[in-house]
This record gives sequence, C-alpha cells and structure tokens, in this order.
Amino acid sequence: MTIRTGNRHFVDRWWKRSGPSRREQLETLGSRLKGAGPLPVIAAIPDIHGNHLAVENILNRLEKMRAARVFMGDYFDRGNANLKVYRQLREEKTILLGNHEQYFLLAMRGDIESFVPWAANGGRAFFEECGIHLGVFWQLFYEFKAALPADYSAENIMLEVYRRHPQLIFEAMKAVMENPKMLEVFDWLADRGRLYHLDENGILYIHGGIPAKLADRDIFDYLDHLEQKFKKLLASRRPSPAMVSLVANQLSDILYTRGVQFIDPLKPGGETAVDRYLRGMGVMGLVCAHTIKRQVEVTGGRIFEIDLGMAHSPQGSFITIGRDGVKSFREVDGGQFVEDTLVTEDAWRAKMQKEADSLLT
Repeated sequence: MTIRTGNRHFVDRWWKRSGPSRREQLETLGSRLKGAGPLPVIAAIPDIHGNHLAVENILNRLEKMRAARVFMGDYFDRGNANLKVYRQLREEKTILLGNHEQYFLLAMRGDIESFVPWAANGGRAFFEECGIHLGVFWQLFYEFKAALPADYSAENIMLEVYRRHPQLIFEAMKAVMENPKMLEVFDWLADRGRLYHLDENGILYIHGGIPAKLADRDIFDYLDHLEQKFKKLLASRRPSPAMVSLVANQLSDILYTRGVQFIDPLKPGGETAVDRYLRGMGVMGLVCAHTIKRQVEVTGGRIFEIDLGMAHSPQGSFITIGRDGVKSFREVDGGQFVEDTLVTEDAWRAKMQKEADSLLT
C-alpha cells in the first residue's frame, strides 16, 4: 500500500490545521539539534496491568532523571493492585488509552461485547479488588472450561457462558457498572484518557499502532475525530448500540494493531511507505506498546515497540527519548535498572535534523 501523493499533500494540510505553533515547535527542535539547547527527555512506560511495584520503581527512577512521562495504556487487569496503580497515575498529565481501557470504558456504558473480553482477559482481579466477587458467574466459567475443548480461549469460553446464561452476564455487568470504585476510575479515564500523544521532539505515541488501512489517511485528523466521538459516547448514559459498535471497531484499528502494518513492495531496501507516511505527518518517530517483546524492537531507527511484559513479570521497563539519544531501561532487582542504548545521541540528532530540515523547506 502506498501513499497517494508525496509528503506535501499531508504536510500542507498539517500546517493549515496546526497553525504556526507546530512550525515554531519544529524550528525550536531544529535549534536544539544544532546545539542551541538540550533535547527534552521523554519517558514512555508500556502496559502496566496492575503491577504497582514496577510503577513505583519506574517513577522513582524517572524522578532522578527529570523526564516527562507518557503512559501508554493497559493500566489494569491481570495484576492484583489495580486501584494502587490508579492512585499512582491519577495526577499524571499524559494518559493514553489501551485496549483494556476500551473494554473497561465501553463495558461501563453497558456494552456486553466489551464486558465479555474484559472479564475473560484479566478483569476478574480488578473486579474482586473493587469488592465484586460474582461467585456463581466464575463457577460456571470454570465448569464450561472443564467441559469444552482444551484449545478454547478464555474469551470463547466466556461467550459460551453468555450464549447459554445471558441473564447472568448482564447481572455481572450491572454489578460492575454500579460499583463506586469502578465509577471513580471510569470518570478519571473518560476525562484524562487520550488516543495519542505528540511530544515536543516530534515523537508520536499510540498504544497499538497504525493499521495499513490508514496508509492514505491523515492520522491526526483520524484520531482527533475518533477521540471526539468516543468522548461523546462516554458522556452519554445510554449510547446507541450502533454507535458503540462503530466506535469500538474504529478503536480496535488503533489499539490492537501491532506496530505499523504497512507493506511497500515498490521499493524493497529503500525508503519505505512507513518512512514516507511518518515524514508526511511531521512525525520524527513512533512509539507503540501492546505487543509483548523479549526486548525493545527498533524498526528503521524510528519505530519503537516497547512492551516487555509487565503483565507477567514483577520487573518494570520503559524507554527514554531525547538527550542521550534513545535508551531502554529494564528493572533487574529491587528497583535497580539496566540500560541499553538503542540509538546513540549523535545518530538520533542527525536523523531528526534531517527530518526537521525536510519538513521546514
């Protein structure tokens, strides 16, 4: 899939939409790259999943570094300290939404098709922490699990429970929707949650990634419009099922995509469709989470997939971008972190300088 015109199609629209502030931001970045000032340090923290000890250690390390923070989504479920994570993060400035926040927010607005995968994919820990125990519900789930083929996923088992006992599912969802602690978290996420963040270094942060179907779309127009629809839906006590389904499908495109799913058969080994697309958007780099990796994966020196599995490990992890280039940090023991240089400072400055000059000419 290729971009339909060149950079200018997107950049011209981008300037018109963003006005002089974005141009000034790039000019300031260009000055910093030429040595007029240090680059700001931005830290990106991937999926947390109720791991409050990792968050505590990450925040302690970042305080020493004086780094701004971007939280990449999937804060709850699976881990058993979800409310502690909420209290740790509720004053943070940049809170992105992940697919688990999609489950949570839409289920809290009565969407059974969000509640089922939420309950099946780690939601029980969050429910019980909030005092919602649903004994009969879980008893049936495990009875079905024992009776169904071994290759049935938890979500498919939950769908079988729903198919045969729909009233039980609705009662469980009602208990969650009316829980005061759940409502408090809902209000926070509905107010503070964003689908993306573009930092002052020109780095774009999205929980999942950019699907191939958006290869000829302006990603910022798309995300801004989708976010407005989502916020409007959440503000409604009883959104229409049709609107919920539409928004859920569009959210899934962004929150479930793994990295950037563009293919470009026209220029193998040369500039890729991803490079042209990001440059056309005025984006210096892209940071994604969602998909667990053994180590941070770097594509083309500008796409960083950073989820190292805090859902399944007590150790925290994050990356920093800016001064000192791009580095990954992984906790090894008792709040101590080992760091690895992904892109050196000189290489990062040179790459960003080239991109900034291209956009400003």
